[in-house]
Amino acid sequence: MKTILITSIALFSIVNTTTAQIKVNPLPATERVQPVTPAVKAVAFRLSDATLAALPANSSVALNTSLKEFDLSNNARGGQFTAPENGVYHFDVHVNISPSLTDYKNYLRFHLSLMKGNDVAEKTTLMNPQTSYTTTHTLRISTTLLLNKGDVISVKYNADAEPGTAAVNVLNATFSGFKVASLTGGAQEGTIR
Repeated sequence: MKTILITSIALFSIVNTTTAQIKVNPLPATERVQPVTPAVKAVAFRLSDATLAALPANSSVALNTSLKEFDLSNNARGGQFTAPENGVYHFDVHVNISPSLTDYKNYLRFHLSLMKGNDVAEKTTLMNPQTSYTTTHTLRISTTLLLNKGDVISVKYNADAEPGTAAVNVLNATFSGFKVASLTGGAQEGTIR
């Protein structure tokens, strides 16, 4: 007696089995096992400033965007985003600030920096017009970065001012981002330049 081993991925059904004869019929397409495509994990987040605390002059501070509005892949914590995999990511930062009228002319420049680890990845600077006509300023960054898995992105604020100048009030602050593309074709972790 011969033993016959048949392996398949449910494309055929065995109709009649004996040691002398095996008849195999194809399964109808509706009953065939379909290949499984792994789900693509969406990477997108939006953080905002819940406290709207004042930002001091002449010192670099992290923008307090720790309130999660949404975080589809749970990669944002404490105002920072950690890349879950190698890829291309887009980030937007928006902050509205307002110095008090008595200190307005003491401010020289306002800076907003998108940090990749301890390095500045993108920066915007606004010169203060030194007038009392515009007491609210908006600083924005919108950029796309190539990241390695584990890269940490955060936001810092700084303002150059005369010594003793009071802090500016934060009216609104948001930090958001999403993955634009994954890297394929043999890119290894740590090899993105």
